[in-house]
Amino acid sequence: VVNKGSTVPVKFSLTYATDNAPVLPPDIELVVKNSAGEILTTYFMDKGDEGVRFDKGNNQYLVNVHTGKLGLSEGEYQLVARIAEVEVGSTKMTLK
Repeated sequence: VVNKGSTVPVKFSLTYATDNAPVLPPDIELVVKNSAGEILTTYFMDKGDEGVRFDKGNNQYLVNVHTGKLGLSEGEYQLVARIAEVEVGSTKMTLK
């Protein structure tokens, strides 16, 4: 559960099953969807602090989801990692 208006640091990794090496696609995205499944915003690679970044030291992707800037109200949202618009992982975020 996250407080409405806060910034949520999202960290995730994508690895190959064969050798656990990090997947480093140039077109990774993080999508925020509402409870109806509608896309509210998409964070893209190489957009600085406002996009998806890759931390080579920890082999993790990083995104700061600014719930206040997005105007998100209380409720449940889905955070979806995509490669070339194909969903490769997701988690839920609840705002109160």
